[in-house]
Amino acid sequence: MKCKRCHNDLIFYLEGQLDSPRAAQVEKHLEECPSCRDFAALLRETLSVVAAERNPETSPFFYSRVKARLSPPSGTADRPQWAWWLQPAFFTLLLLLGIFSGIKIGQLPQASHHSRLTSEELVPGFNEMKAEPIETFLME
Repeated sequence: MKCKRCHNDLIFYLEGQLDSPRAAQVEKHLEECPSCRDFAALLRETLSVVAAERNPETSPFFYSRVKARLSPPSGTADRPQWAWWLQPAFFTLLLLLGIFSGIKIGQLPQASHHSRLTSEELVPGFNEMKAEPIETFLME
């Protein structure tokens, strides 16, 4: 078995998804090839990390912490419920107003002196499109 074929089958071998004749070929190749054996060890370590992260332990107090952060701070229970939404709503409105005004400013007509400068050639004789290419000059 070649190393490339072993590398292709190695993940399936480590997860136990290969049929027995092919798994025997991979085992035999791993006994003979030290580079594939090192690669298999690295891959085994990587798969163990992935398996550990696949099902992380959840804290039993996660819901309590989230609920505490969403509830109003202590000592301010006299404020009405709508007051808690006023600040985020205000900043959202302010952001939308800024975006809208930026769009409107971008749509303003351009001043006439800018169009005059762009239509004229700023440096006479420095336009590459009008100049004779250097290749034709050198070829003559």
